[in-house]
Amino acid sequence: MKLRVILQGLVVCTVVWTMVFAVQGYFRPLRLTAEKVEEFIEESDLADWSARENEPGGAEAEGRKKRIHEIAELLSKLDFAEGDRARQKKVAYRFFGKLSPKEKGVFVQLVVRSKLELYMTAFDGLSEEKRERYLKKTQKELEYESVEGDLDPILTMLEKHHNALVADGVRATVEAMSTEEVMEFSQAMQIMNELMQRVRMPNWEGRGE
Repeated sequence: MKLRVILQGLVVCTVVWTMVFAVQGYFRPLRLTAEKVEEFIEESDLADWSARENEPGGAEAEGRKKRIHEIAELLSKLDFAEGDRARQKKVAYRFFGKLSPKEKGVFVQLVVRSKLELYMTAFDGLSEEKRERYLKKTQKELEYESVEGDLDPILTMLEKHHNALVADGVRATVEAMSTEEVMEFSQAMQIMNELMQRVRMPNWEGRGE
């Protein structure tokens, strides 16, 4: 009797796990990843307008505007893990570098300001002591992830605005930055956001060991 119950249990477990793996296999190709966003950007094949003196117009500009909105939407839909991978691969930042000044402003508004709106409100609601704590954690994370100094510009910016971030908060500090600075600084803001939400275990606390 006991053997029969055990065998039935094993059969049920096998069926359940088979269904789980089948569902995972079906939905895995549908999951939005950093690579899929990269592929979409590459397929869009937008020309580099960063050096254009005058803001272009016409049908081409409208087509680019639509594509920029589509790419921004994809980036905003990435989950935590894929969003972090996209940040490390600098998917958004490399795309940003090809845009005209006006397009950069639109892209930053769509990707950075809107996505991190709730975070900025949360950070600015902290005491100065806690702001200081999260800034130090973010700096350590950036130092851990830095490869041959590739994140030095962000660390320098974090140091430059450190006092303002602690005293005035993120929103006021970001408002005083240029569009390029906001895009650069957004990578540090994303890490701070993840630390505050406790969805990131700091590397220096053992994750990377």
